[in-house]
Amino acid sequence: QATKKLAQYVSLHPHSIEQKTEIIIEHYRNFVQRKIGGRAKAMVVTASRLHAVRYKIAFDKYIHEKGYNDLKTVVAFSSTV
Repeated sequence: QATKKLAQYVSLHPHSIEQKTEIIIEHYRNFVQRKIGGRAKAMVVTASRLHAVRYKIAFDKYIHEKGYNDLKTVVAFSSTV
């Protein structure tokens, strides 16, 4: 039970999410975005709804800070967080 809680803490830690956000967005921009005539899309599957919300916030912040105006994010799940 303690191992599970520690893993969840690490996976939700802001530093961890920020690092993964940079990798995910830069990979998308460098390798995926130009496919199918510039209309490519990507999906990030997370471990929980809370993870989805945290990644959405981090993606939006990163995109804004970098001035990327050719990207947008959407989060979809049922129920509430």
